[in-house]
Amino acid sequence: MTSRHGTAARLADGNLAAASIPPGSQVYRNEIAVASDLWTPGAGRRMADDVVLEGGACNVLYYDLAVGGVTGGTFDVDVALWDGDPCEAASTIIPGTARQIPGVPSNGTLQLVQITLAAPAAVPGTVWIAATFSTAGGGWVFAEQAEIGLTGDFWSEDNLTQGCGLFQVAPGTSLYGGFWANVYCELPAPPIGACCNGVSCNEVTQAECVSGVWQGDFTTCSPDPCLPGACCGGATLTTCSDTTESGCVGGGGLFHAGASCSQSPCLPTYSVFANNFDTGGARGTIAAGTMWGDDLDLGATAPCELLAFDVEVASEVNATTFDAHAVLWTNDDRGTPLDSMDDIPLTPMTGTAVNFAGIPGSGVRQRLLAGPFSGIQLDRKVWLVLSTTSALSGPVLAGMAEVGSSVDGFAIFDDPAQPGLWAGGFSFGGFDPAGCPSGPSCRPAGSFKINVWCSGERPPGACCDALSGTCIDNVPPGQCPGRWMPGVTCDTHPFDPPCGTSACCVATPVAGCMDTVPSFCASLGGAVAVGSLCNDLGFSCPRDVCLTATGDCSVAHVGVGCDDPFCCESVCTTDSFCCDATNIDAWWDTSCAGLSQTCPASSPCPSGTINFVDPPDGTVDARQPHPPFDAANRQGIKTILVEAPPGANNLLCWTPSETVVDNSVNMITRVVDVGGGRFAVSLLRSISSGGVTTITYTDDAGVAQSASFTSHPGNVDGDTLANGTDVQGLFTCLEGTSTCELWECDADHSGRCTPSDALRVIDLLNGAGDFDPWMNTPLP
Repeated sequence: MTSRHGTAARLADGNLAAASIPPGSQVYRNEIAVASDLWTPGAGRRMADDVVLEGGACNVLYYDLAVGGVTGGTFDVDVALWDGDPCEAASTIIPGTARQIPGVPSNGTLQLVQITLAAPAAVPGTVWIAATFSTAGGGWVFAEQAEIGLTGDFWSEDNLTQGCGLFQVAPGTSLYGGFWANVYCELPAPPIGACCNGVSCNEVTQAECVSGVWQGDFTTCSPDPCLPGACCGGATLTTCSDTTESGCVGGGGLFHAGASCSQSPCLPTYSVFANNFDTGGARGTIAAGTMWGDDLDLGATAPCELLAFDVEVASEVNATTFDAHAVLWTNDDRGTPLDSMDDIPLTPMTGTAVNFAGIPGSGVRQRLLAGPFSGIQLDRKVWLVLSTTSALSGPVLAGMAEVGSSVDGFAIFDDPAQPGLWAGGFSFGGFDPAGCPSGPSCRPAGSFKINVWCSGERPPGACCDALSGTCIDNVPPGQCPGRWMPGVTCDTHPFDPPCGTSACCVATPVAGCMDTVPSFCASLGGAVAVGSLCNDLGFSCPRDVCLTATGDCSVAHVGVGCDDPFCCESVCTTDSFCCDATNIDAWWDTSCAGLSQTCPASSPCPSGTINFVDPPDGTVDARQPHPPFDAANRQGIKTILVEAPPGANNLLCWTPSETVVDNSVNMITRVVDVGGGRFAVSLLRSISSGGVTTITYTDDAGVAQSASFTSHPGNVDGDTLANGTDVQGLFTCLEGTSTCELWECDADHSGRCTPSDALRVIDLLNGAGDFDPWMNTPLP
């Protein structure tokens, strides 16, 4: 989850059935076929989920929800329907809907809490189901997007540390849209539903479904609940189950009509493009009659055979549905590099067009999955082109892709400025970093939320070792002790969050968890959980007293808690006395110190000489900070080769600092042991122009060794000023009068020093193109 304000647990597999047929017509159903995650908000902490009812406002007769616990014993649960978010002051409990259910077993299995109302209760079209559990072990079962009705990818919680508000289902758990619940209403007329007669489907009332099998109120024949086949699901679309088309599509799978799992229809697949970065549901809107295209660079994974693709869409809240049309196009590079902003779609790819009809115009994000396809080859770069029938709808926007890459922009067909043509170069401009869910490590880039899969075995890729925080190239799938991305290298496609980031826990009043590098976490006074991320299932931050306590964990001392936050949390989970600040007699006694002996040792920073080899300490980088007319494409020193003692690739030992913060705080993302006693220290981005970047290594004894690197465009001779003498200095490099390094004379980043670099130095000094003028600026 995005915030560690509760606990996720896993219940036993199984389905639940109501004890009797519920009264009325079902206007909301959100269940999951296999029991999965449980969310426990804590004792007395109310949680609630928004429920959009099929057909709108009605009179509720009955509702239920699936709950459970894993701690043993029993718990009580108070439930009620609300007319709005319970955290909003104007919201109230709907009269007659509140109940207390005592003695619910907390034995690791699902329990169905059922409420039949004494009299019909009038509710709005969007109602909130709220639940409060008497113990910390009780909770509500996560489900997917509702089969009948809708729910947003968020819930309300009266949270202990962050107050009462909305919390969003985290990226990577996008199938989860809400919590298991059902609502039945008294309706003025019988609703229409799907009726199965063998494999044929008709939409009629239940009374008219005389000879068939009734599928339920508000069910439809698209997707078909009657047509049997094999469903390929899971993260890689290779997990097979025999079901119907509606069961498969509703679960986010690919349907093979008439096939069965015994025929092995789910062949090996791998992801060639994945952009699931969550920006909180930001979306674009496509004007009627136009098309939007997003470029998808599949990198080393292409060419390959297309299996499926998906895209998320959403609309403004309105009462109508809309249709969407998605299709892949080939790329027109216009004779420039593939990563240029001037590329546009060229021609539609035969066989890839898919229509999606009747998408709810509710403001809730909808995943449109297309496939399976066969016999369609994807080149390295393609476009996903989307159009809709509503000017209020469009693609959900994401950030930097986890697999593949996408330029921070898009193309439009029939833009008013160029009617009847594709126009490229439109830029999202990035998103506000303050809106990023993952804190300082968030790098919003701008793209559609898209996934693409190809058939076949996955190629090797980059591996981010979870414990060392280092990135390793050419690792086969299944052999990575951490995060893995296929068909890419550590240099061409960094991880997001970057490799080397870990969960950082900070005590109140800042409070919370963020994925960032150890150096930034240390600047906040936080504690780092190396190898863990905030959204990892089962991870939670230590309590505040452990984040602020002093005193050696292995030695008895006055005051509660100790100076190793995660060891402190482990001890206090076993013996709460060790952290009970409300007890005046409580202290870290010999029993607490003894329990700490079971805590794992923290990673060391070995002592030894640090020698900054390439570039060396004191380097002045005189090269261009970016290409002309492309200020977003940063260039400069980003990786430093150092000699260091064995084991110095622990990210906790390294700290960067900058005198100029250019757009975002810089971070060390990985330290790779390249052999021979040398390590490659990589930064998140190139050093800031006009500033000094310092890299510091601190060993376990507290001894710090540093080197500084300056970016001063145009200052070829590295003296106190960038001025006209630097042009002459460059000529001495070219003539061989003086020996120059590339960072002194390769002004245009071509990889060698040539006469054209003299012209580029003049451009840097005078401020040509997008360059700032550096003439007569002092050395930072």
